[in-house]
Amino acid sequence: MAPDGVLFTASYLDRDGRAVGFCVAAHASDGAGLQAAREVVNSWSAVWRTRRALVASTSPVCGNDARQPCRHIVTARAEMRVFAERGDQIVVIGQRDHTALTALLDDLSADVVVVDPDDRNRRMRLDPDRVSYVVQPGVLIEDAARVVATLRALYPRVRGAHPDGLCYAASDHAATVRVVAASCDATFLLGDVTHPGILDPFRLAAAEETQVHVIDDVAQVRPAWIAGAASIGIVPTTSARPDLEHDLLDLLSGLGPLSIVRRRLTTEVLPSWHSHRATASISHGVE
Repeated sequence: MAPDGVLFTASYLDRDGRAVGFCVAAHASDGAGLQAAREVVNSWSAVWRTRRALVASTSPVCGNDARQPCRHIVTARAEMRVFAERGDQIVVIGQRDHTALTALLDDLSADVVVVDPDDRNRRMRLDPDRVSYVVQPGVLIEDAARVVATLRALYPRVRGAHPDGLCYAASDHAATVRVVAASCDATFLLGDVTHPGILDPFRLAAAEETQVHVIDDVAQVRPAWIAGAASIGIVPTTSARPDLEHDLLDLLSGLGPLSIVRRRLTTEVLPSWHSHRATASISHGVE
């Protein structure tokens, strides 16, 4: 530090004995600068406390790639080809602006009707004897189930793709966001939450009645947002720059002892029941 400067600091000892904190410097002759530096240190040190950061650890809702196609899209396309060969009209329960839908319908010759689960005014005129459906990967299974229920009520003979092929990535992502938000006093959403193809995390988090703040830079964080918060939720989106999560955790770690927890909810699809029973029988027969 230069002899003509003043350094305002605040620090604490972490569990490993290291001093952690922050500082702001100003020139000794700069009265306004000194005042601002003092206020910054005072305002941020006022929100010091032990905290935990709960990070929503999620996979991309759809990871389709030309070199390594999503297995759920491959499975759904195979089912659709079978339906098309039978001459069925195929209802695709999906989102028109989702990249997975484009991959699902690419070069597929079939009579397809796309039904968005969010469309409350959906109207379907289908052949009751020649109708089938598939669920687009990346759609919430809970939302798709309501459309399936409507289809079954209107068309009792409707054919559906085998449920083993359903993609639970979107549902797992939504459940993870909800659990993280419900467990925290404040939740930070990282990146552009309006980006096309991103499940609306703001709506999911806000439904848990937590304070929700959307940021794309840590400079946007305000002391009042974390004052009194013992648990901070962090939900990255695919539009967030790669180091934004690290920067936010770095900021929080300078404001008191910080425990970082990653949480992910996942769904396991078990083998078909007959295979499960056969495996169980073999296992029980071994001494």
